[in-house]
Amino acid sequence: MKKFTALSLALILVLSLFAGCTAEKATASAKNPEVSEIVAKIDEVLADKNGGEENMIAKMDGDDEMTSTFYYLNTEDLESYSLKFPMINVRAEETFVAKVKDGKMDAVKEGIEKRNADLIEQWKMYLPDQLELVEKSQIVVNGNYVLYVVSEHADAIVAAFNELTK
Repeated sequence: MKKFTALSLALILVLSLFAGCTAEKATASAKNPEVSEIVAKIDEVLADKNGGEENMIAKMDGDDEMTSTFYYLNTEDLESYSLKFPMINVRAEETFVAKVKDGKMDAVKEGIEKRNADLIEQWKMYLPDQLELVEKSQIVVNGNYVLYVVSEHADAIVAAFNELTK
């Protein structure tokens, strides 16, 4: 009877270890989201903060040429990305989310920093409230993911990004 009890306890212990490993793998894969999932979460946050989608600032999606030109990036350094900026040139709000290829994060961050400097120069003499948004912009890196956000809701956007990537 003692052997049976000891064997049963050993079996339960081994199964518990396997269950623990399975949960860990699920958590790790949950932190490898598609850029589209991150963007959808950001849009959800913005809709919530603005009182619904109808009150959100109309934004355009940037393409490879715009990303290369405005962010000084080689889009080949990115696995996937999303660039969104306002359709109207009187707003500075913009978001850039990317999953960056291994070893390319420094170049991507440098490009984002150049974009931020360009935006500061652009808004310096134009609209002070928009310059303030740019000056409060945030660049966040979690693993191979990077976020650049210029928004009055930057903190909420960063929190959503961190929730999905950290």
